[in-house]
Amino acid sequence: MANTILGIDIGSRNLHFCLVKQGKEFEVIGSVSVDSPNGGIELGELLDIRSIGEKINEVISKEKIKAKEMAICINSPEVVIREFSLPSNVKDSELLNALEFEVSKSFKGITNTHDLSFKIYERNQNFVEGVVCLCPKELVKGYIEMASNLKIPLKYLDVSPNCIAKAYKEIVLPVNYSKTLAIVDIGSNSTTVNIISKGRLKMSRTLAQGGAYLDKLMSMSFNMSLEEAEKIKENSLSSFIEGHDECALHLKMAYDSIEEEIINTLNYYMKSSPKNTEVEKIYLIGGGSLVLGLEARFTEAFNKETTILEVTDTTSKYISNLNSIIPALGAAIREE
Repeated sequence: MANTILGIDIGSRNLHFCLVKQGKEFEVIGSVSVDSPNGGIELGELLDIRSIGEKINEVISKEKIKAKEMAICINSPEVVIREFSLPSNVKDSELLNALEFEVSKSFKGITNTHDLSFKIYERNQNFVEGVVCLCPKELVKGYIEMASNLKIPLKYLDVSPNCIAKAYKEIVLPVNYSKTLAIVDIGSNSTTVNIISKGRLKMSRTLAQGGAYLDKLMSMSFNMSLEEAEKIKENSLSSFIEGHDECALHLKMAYDSIEEEIINTLNYYMKSSPKNTEVEKIYLIGGGSLVLGLEARFTEAFNKETTILEVTDTTSKYISNLNSIIPALGAAIREE
């Protein structure tokens, strides 16, 4: 139990758990994913704190999870991630006030509604650089309230982009150290585009639409359950489209806006700073990414190699569902 932490990612469709043993190098002990309580969460907001908490405690008991502490991932379109660069003469004790002043220039009054946290990537004689995160206070309050009734004490809350960046450093970075990559998390009801360069989270943008939109369109058109639509989407969409022409239109409707958001984010990233380097590769994670043919479609659309992030030799044998549990895994990995 010592030095173990449970990472939890709470999604509108699934709850993902990843148990990690801490040390000089992390070790994944196990992972599991279960259905979320119906209507319990929407776009990161806990709508039914009690049912979510009961479900988490149920999984902890059923799976006999033993952990010293836990970390919970928050994924919401209302989370704001921005890089910062300040003069080197700004002391650590002054950073919070300086960052509040800087972000308020772009987002007036946001420090009244959002909690601010930051991570320093580099400090030298010329500047101090890092990333700042703003998360809605009411959102944070709901997670803390829910966690207070769980069987394992809460160590910290983290946001999905940072969780993904931490997991990336452990899983992908060793073979892509010098590269700038985009990790696109296509969930049920949201899609987050995260740009990471040399292990540093550079930018993150979230679109309030995910893979579940295609499930809904197929369910309504072909009189099937959402579960049936999801299975077809992930396993046999190409053959299904051949016999149902309107399904091709549904696919276009569901993923055009996601594709557009990725393109906009890549373009904005390149224009936002002359120091930014071209994104070389795109990794897809999340249940909404498991659409047959999506990798080829995105590769052509972005003119960049696009692939599903899969288990490699650098990942544990216990991570059979890596594509889905990346945020939970990242939550459980401690900061340097």
